Amino acid sequence: MTEIEEFENTDAVCCVASSTRDTNAVYEFLDEFLPHREELNLDYCVHPEGETHKFATEREMISCFVERKSLSPVFFWNEAEEAPEGRMLGICLTKDGGTIFSVTLPADGVVEFAVLEELKSYIQSDKGLVSYNSYPGFETLSEFEEAMGTYK
Repeated sequence: MTEIEEFENTDAVCCVASSTRDTNAVYEFLDEFLPHREELNLDYCVHPEGETHKFATEREMISCFVERKSLSPVFFWNEAEEAPEGRMLGICLTKDGGTIFSVTLPADGVVEFAVLEELKSYIQSDKGLVSYNSYPGFETLSEFEEAMGTYK
């Protein structure tokens, strides 16, 4: 089996942890790594105050969850149809006040490690990992750090 065949139909999820939780940082990350993206549906997740509360904008929804540090939602953005490179971005807001930023892209055994290093440099963090085919899911930064040895 060639290396290309080994990674055929495989996604890499490059994750980097930050100890901060900030709406502006989320949008700066999105603009840097996925400028042509689809907006999230405003019913992407239920408002923390109940189903009768509705979000007016995507930014309001993100800010609402950023401000509620006891919650740990995960959000994923897809590329817009006019930019079909196969990327998806994610943020996981952790219960301990951090954020895990992720870039999902087609794997080839090389590109994902280059993207991981680019992401670590951008976030200014040395805490990163690559997972294949699924987002590993973490509720706290300490869970992320413990898992770093488990993944590539």
